[in-house]
Amino acid sequence: MIPLYSTRQIRKVDEHAIKKLGIPGIVLMENASREIFQITLAEIDNLKINKVGFVCGKGNNGGDGFAAARHFANAGYNVLVIYLGSEKEMSPDCRLNFHILKKISLTVKNIQVKNYRNNSSLADLKKCDVIFDALLGSGVEGKLREPYPAIINYLNKLDAYKIAIDIPTGVNSDTGYSELSVKADLTVTLGNFKSGLFIGDGSFFSGKVVNGSIGIPDEFYKADYTNCYLAEPEDAFIGLPFKRKNLHKYSAGKVLTIAG
Repeated sequence: MIPLYSTRQIRKVDEHAIKKLGIPGIVLMENASREIFQITLAEIDNLKINKVGFVCGKGNNGGDGFAAARHFANAGYNVLVIYLGSEKEMSPDCRLNFHILKKISLTVKNIQVKNYRNNSSLADLKKCDVIFDALLGSGVEGKLREPYPAIINYLNKLDAYKIAIDIPTGVNSDTGYSELSVKADLTVTLGNFKSGLFIGDGSFFSGKVVNGSIGIPDEFYKADYTNCYLAEPEDAFIGLPFKRKNLHKYSAGKVLTIAG
């Protein structure tokens, strides 16, 4: 079985890594961005990619997006980054990666960085083959306020292959509930699997889910108790008894199935 974690549990492990293990948050973000880059290329190796788009928020999810955009630009892809809000509103690690990307864009011509004003700011995303959702991640609480609903509706109408960073914007990472969410083809979740990716609306909006390591050993996640698991086919096979060759339906026993 695959253990699934709540947002509180994931953040507790992140906090332990930063405060107890001494891993700076910016290092965890860099590890995350490398995983996003490498997993993306491995998952869509049959897709012709010319231009990659990122829509980034003001928190650490946006910071993951800024850092990942740098890796794609360094690899020679044309990159478009659209960010929300101002630099002053960004979290510290997000702001640092934003500044790095902006400075690189002054010299490197395959990076375009622009601020979101209204949905007309998103028009160039139509030219992108792949679009990353780095708006809110697991930071969704309550009803989304504008401009997020307008942006989500715009993104969902585009034909590009869509990848959510950590969790699709609009999906509650604990319950999977969503009134409106980015419909991702692939979700690169970071650190470990969140329960909301596999239950409720989350399983519909997340697409294929791949876990990306941020450099924290698995032992630290196992140490944090969870009672939520994703069952795998192998888990059912283990419970099946050995069958004799001369077995028939009257000697095999009975099966009770309780299903929702």
